Amino acid sequence: MERFADKPFVVLGVNNDDDHEAAVTMIAAQKMTWRSWQTGGVENPINQRWHVNAWPTTYVIDAKGIIRYARVPGPYLEHAVATLLAEAAK
Repeated sequence: MERFADKPFVVLGVNNDDDHEAAVTMIAAQKMTWRSWQTGGVENPINQRWHVNAWPTTYVIDAKGIIRYARVPGPYLEHAVATLLAEAAK
């Protein structure tokens, strides 16, 4: 994701794990460079409103602030961002 460092998009992550240390360890292990919030369990209102039911749940937001991709699995995240940026370049 570093190759997209100055491009007009945002990736946000939401983690519904109760274990803060496990979340921090996973963020470091996966080399996540985007913000990721820990909501502390599936009963959290954010998790319910945003349908967060897996860890991590990621959202790709375009330059206009519109969520373009939701719940993008790790291996597909870079492709989603590349696709979004290609569309924006047209």
